[in-house]
Amino acid sequence: MEQKFLLGKLFRFFNPDGNVFIEDLARIPRYGGRIDKPNPVSLRKSASNLSRKGDILYVGDSMEDLLMTKAAGKSKNQKYIFAGIYGSSRSERNKIKLFKDNKADIIISNINDIPELFSE
Repeated sequence: MEQKFLLGKLFRFFNPDGNVFIEDLARIPRYGGRIDKPNPVSLRKSASNLSRKGDILYVGDSMEDLLMTKAAGKSKNQKYIFAGIYGSSRSERNKIKLFKDNKADIIISNINDIPELFSE
């Protein structure tokens, strides 16, 4: 399971009900077949599958992820927070600038920095 490997110690907080795959949704006629990022359909579907209490944190490393998160928050009463990861980029400085210029809510080096955000 890729999520377990990627999330490491954070996996215990992971709810598999939130897994939504674009390829699966694309087969459903009401979604229209073409729902790649930054289309927010998959993010909204994932959020609706979870019993949530509060805001939704989406962690991504691309401009498409940031745009998708912003779009998801426009038409729902749910607030989506975007955490941009720059540590996997060839040019960390450019990625940080990209996230800052586009008003990412949080900018972190890697996903392992998330527990620190909640402890502050």
